[in-house]
Amino acid sequence: MLKSISSIHEPDIRFRNLADASGTRPMSVADLHAMVEPIQLSECSAGRDTA
Repeated sequence: MLKSISSIHEPDIRFRNLADASGTRPMSVADLHAMVEPIQLSECSAGRDTA
């Protein structure tokens, strides 16, 4: 289900808190960086002229 326009700037409640060894805490930008850091992108060669 999509969020309503009036609530688009409200944080998603699924990501409101994280649980770790120290307890429950709000999600931070560092947490978001840690989630995307391991993602490796590869160069796409689709549509390139190889001749």
